[in-house]
Amino acid sequence: AATFTNCTFSKNHAAYGGGAYTNGTSLIFNNSILWGNTSSQWGNQIETSGSAGTALNYSCYSNIYDNSKGIWDVEGNVSSISPININPGFEDIDNNAFILKGNSPCVNTGLSTYNSEPEDIRGEARIQGTSIDMGAYEYTPGTDPAKTNLFVKHDATGANNGSDWGNAFTVLQSA
Repeated sequence: AATFTNCTFSKNHAAYGGGAYTNGTSLIFNNSILWGNTSSQWGNQIETSGSAGTALNYSCYSNIYDNSKGIWDVEGNVSSISPININPGFEDIDNNAFILKGNSPCVNTGLSTYNSEPEDIRGEARIQGTSIDMGAYEYTPGTDPAKTNLFVKHDATGANNGSDWGNAFTVLQSA
């Protein structure tokens, strides 16, 4: 089996399984995030085929396809423990900023015993809060963005980008 702990797989593309593909080797993801990957064949994050299995332990993911059984998500040979299947709340996925915001559902939701490293990918101490975070980055209060604030005011006259009241979006749908 191949094991990935506290990894982030995002914005990758492949013919099968944009984030990961296996046809015979079991995959184990612990405290990891698989989000925003694409594939030509099924449009999924992870694809398993044959007798290989995938375990998602305390991980955030979307779109898993078992090609051999023709089924989606965590059925068949895909197992999960405490999964999260909602947007992980990256700082700015469009610009490859995969740091978690403070209000991310992946903050403090990993299982600390899976990880043996004292630091995240950028050298910040692991376990800043009550539990380890999912993914490669540990949310660090005071360093990382706490949350995203967007301003909306129907009669704003500024840049219409939501950055502050003077430049607020004029319609909620834009925000």
